This record gives sequence, structure tokens and C-alpha cells, in this order.
Amino acid sequence: MSESDKPGVLIADPRMRGYAAGLSDLFTMADEPADDVIAVISGPQGIVDAALIARLPKLRLIATPAAGLDGIDLKAAAARGVTVTNGGDVHSDDVANHAVALALAARQQIVAGDSVVRGGGWRGDKMPPIRRSIAGDRIGIVGMGNIGRAVAARMAAFTPEIGWWGPRPHDHPWPRHESLRALADWCSILIVCARGDNDNAGLIGAEIIDAIGAEGLFVNISRGHLVDEDALIDALKTGRLGGAALDVFAQEPTEPARWEGVPNTTFTPHSAGMTHEAFAALAALVISNVRSLLTGGELRNIVTPG
Repeated sequence: MSESDKPGVLIADPRMRGYAAGLSDLFTMADEPADDVIAVISGPQGIVDAALIARLPKLRLIATPAAGLDGIDLKAAAARGVTVTNGGDVHSDDVANHAVALALAARQQIVAGDSVVRGGGWRGDKMPPIRRSIAGDRIGIVGMGNIGRAVAARMAAFTPEIGWWGPRPHDHPWPRHESLRALADWCSILIVCARGDNDNAGLIGAEIIDAIGAEGLFVNISRGHLVDEDALIDALKTGRLGGAALDVFAQEPTEPARWEGVPNTTFTPHSAGMTHEAFAALAALVISNVRSLLTGGELRNIVTPG
């Protein structure tokens, strides 16, 4: 196939440029919207909104390696008949492992304990901080998709008290609470695993944060825009929330000054799914889906709007 005959692929998230090597034999890589673009590769930093979709008359596929879909206008894509695919459950186990690690690190005071040892605060005449046992916690999970189910299965090794909430009932071993507020009232650790769609923005507001309580822990491995971050910071500063363990933030990278003086926090830099194995599998998935447009292969992990 000559270069002039190759259709275009637009890279909407610059971090995905490495995928070009697996596609250059069938496609040309476009840096800007063009009439010949039939696929867009996006990612957590990519924006594929209605305006961009309208500028791509031949667009057939939006592919992202992420599980979250923030930045992709699913309704505009559906209206145009454009298929959207995501990472699905490819890295669900890694993200779930990270969610549990964050919850354990916060409850077990791992970071604080490390600081005590390194800072010379561990002395024979001083007891280390007494912590709350996770065995007595009630785990509330927001969103019981691939990641939520994986988190629940892992947390069941620590406590039998597991519940969840999502907008639609599903048959799971764990009870579904009647509302997000009811789940927050019941649990002592709330772990957000909900899909990171723009429609879920602001899902966790001040009312939900306060309901978790002064002894409670909030964990987020989904997307930062699902949470009212100002309300979260205020609740931590005033002691209305016991602690937070976050892998995602409203703005990324988050500014360190924003968290100055905010107590009882454990952070990682949006790295829950960042393993060598997951990256390789996700890249292969995206490349396979885009290539399938020309080779007639099956598209995997098609996203259904809503």
C-alpha cells in the first residue's frame, strides 16, 4: 500500500505516540485532524469531544488503552456511529492490587511508620502510633465493574463486611446498597472504582465525604474529577474525614502546594495500572483494534454508551 493510499490515525494523547510503530505499515500517523482519519487513539490526557469528531468525516473508531473514558464524548460518537473501545479488564488486576495497597498503606500507616524510622523518632521510651485494624472495617465499593469486583475479591481476605453501590443492579456475592449515600453511611472505607466518564463528574461531593466520617478512609483509583477535591481537602483539614489514599487528582500532575498541611493522606501519581505487563497488553489491544478496521478482525472491549 502506497503512502498516499493509507488512511490516517490521529493520536489525541501525545503519550500514545509509541503505538505508531505497530500501525505504520497500514496507516499514516496524523498530528492534526484530517479528512482521511478513520481512527483516533486517545488516552487519559486526550480530548475527543464533539467538535473533534465533527472534523473527522471518515472516523470509524476511537480507541483508548485506559479503562476510564474521560475526555471522550460517547454520545457524540454514538450519534455518528463511531465505535469506542477501551482497555476493559486488561489491567483490572493491577489496578485492583494498587487500590488494596493504598487502603492497606493508609490503614497500616506504612508511610508514617517509614518516616518515624528514617527521622529518628523510633525510641525505646516511645510507642509507635496505634492504628485501626482493617479486619474491623466495612468496605464500600463505588462501581462494581471489572476493577470493583477484583477489589472486592481481594478485600474479602481481610474482612467479610463488603458492600457496593452502582446505578444499575447486578448479581454479585456482595450486597448492593440502595444509594451512594447509604453506602457511605455504612462503610468505614469507601473505594471509588466507578467508570471515569464525564457523566460521573462530581459523583463524590461533600455530603458523601462527610458520611464516611472522622474514622473513615476514602480511596480513589478511578478519576479525580469524580470527586469534589476542595470538599475532600476541607474535610481532611477539619477532621470530618479520617484519611484519604489517592492515585488520581482533579488536575494532574497535582500541585504539591495544594496538599500542604492536609493530614492523613497517602498519594501515588496515577500509577495504579502502570506495570510492564499491563502496558504491553494494552498497547497490543489498541493496535489490534485499529488494524482490525482494515483487516476485518474483531474489535475487542467495545464501550456501550450509558
